[in-house]
Amino acid sequence: MPTNEQLDSYFEKLFESGKYSPAFYGVYFKETGNEKDKAGARRGHNVGPMQLDLRYPKAFGVDPLDPYQNIKGGLDYLVKLYDKFGDEKKAIAAYNWGETNLRSHIRKYGDDWESKLPKSVQRYIFDVHVRNPEFDKAGLLGQQEMETWGDLMPRSADQYIKSLSTQDLP
Repeated sequence: MPTNEQLDSYFEKLFESGKYSPAFYGVYFKETGNEKDKAGARRGHNVGPMQLDLRYPKAFGVDPLDPYQNIKGGLDYLVKLYDKFGDEKKAIAAYNWGETNLRSHIRKYGDDWESKLPKSVQRYIFDVHVRNPEFDKAGLLGQQEMETWGDLMPRSADQYIKSLSTQDLP
């Protein structure tokens, strides 16, 4: 089995290809950033570094038990979700909460979909967002982010990062 360092290196190389949106960068670290063994990570039916669901291996087009395929499959799945929903936040929410849940949620709430998400999904999107390499970790967040994320975060990303326990950090 590959080490966490080998998997992290593989992930970084995939991202350097430019195929994946910087908005998706943090999903990998959110899913198994605190695992001692990313390759063997398992939560219920979900396995590997990107926590792909074993019940739907054909949907990902990879062997979810192969950690390298798991990473590539998870990132490719995020691209497919983006293509379906046309929005990076929606793709991240669908990855975390499920396509069906998100689709019915959007039908119910329309343009207000994001503010009506369960707090756990809002937190997931935010946690992924702050790991985006383009995110300014030292500066104050913009007004739009403040309105979007509301009480989920402190007033600066630096404060947020300090508030995370070490087990949440990659």
